[in-house]
Amino acid sequence: EFIGFRLVMDKTIEVITSTDDIQCKLNVYKDSIILLIDDFRIPFIHVTGGSFMMGATDEQKKYAAQDEYPVHKVGLNGYYMCKEKLHLPVDLIKKIGLNTENGELFTFEEASTLAKFLAERVDMTLRIPTEAEWEYAARGGKKSKHSIYSGTNDVEHEWEMPMTTNELGLIGMCEGKQEWTSDYYVEYISNLQDNPSFAQPGENIVVRGGASYRYGGKRRRVSARNQAHSESLNAVRFIMAE
Repeated sequence: EFIGFRLVMDKTIEVITSTDDIQCKLNVYKDSIILLIDDFRIPFIHVTGGSFMMGATDEQKKYAAQDEYPVHKVGLNGYYMCKEKLHLPVDLIKKIGLNTENGELFTFEEASTLAKFLAERVDMTLRIPTEAEWEYAARGGKKSKHSIYSGTNDVEHEWEMPMTTNELGLIGMCEGKQEWTSDYYVEYISNLQDNPSFAQPGENIVVRGGASYRYGGKRRRVSARNQAHSESLNAVRFIMAE
C-alpha cells in the first residue's frame, strides 16, 4: 500500500519489476511519484482528496453548454495524476506490444490496455481518470483559483494557448489534444456524489480538455464536456491511487 509511503520526507522508495524485457520502477516521494519504464520517465503529481462543485460554476456560466448543468457537489479520494499528457517513444510502444505507432494518441482500448499493462507491473492501481477526477485536478484541486481554463483565464488565446501549468503543477490540461476519461457520457444529476464512476457501456466516452474545430475553443474550459467514439484517437494521462 502506497498510502504509507507518502509520509517519507526525504527518501526515495523503489519498487522494481522486470518482465517481458521491460523494467518498471517507482520512485515515491512526499508529493509525487516517478514511474520509470526502462529509461522513460513519467512523473505523477499528488492530488489531495476533497470535494468541489462540478459543472458550470460561476466563472464558467458565460460559455457553458446545457450538459454542464446541474452543478453538483462531488467528493473524491486523493490520487496521483500524470504531470503531462502521455507521450511514449515509438520503440517503447512496440516493446509493450501495442498495435500502434503513435505514442501520443490512443484509442480507448489502447489506453486501457496500456494502463492495465503498467498496473500489473507495478502492482498498484493505475488507470484512466474518471470525468470527476479529471475536472477536479484541472481546476487545481484544493488549491483552485477558480480559473476558466486550467491555470489561466486567457480566453483571448483560446485556440492557440501555450501549455499552462495549473495550481497543482499539472501541465496542459486544457491545451493540445483532448484526453480520455474512463466515463461513458451521461447527463449530470444534482445529487451529492462520492467518487462517481460511469463505466457502464454507452454510445460515447467523455473526453476533456483540448479542443477541436468541431467543438470550438471554448470547449477547452475545465467544466466543458466533449464526447468521442472509443475508436477515435485522443491523448491520455493516467492516475494512481494513494
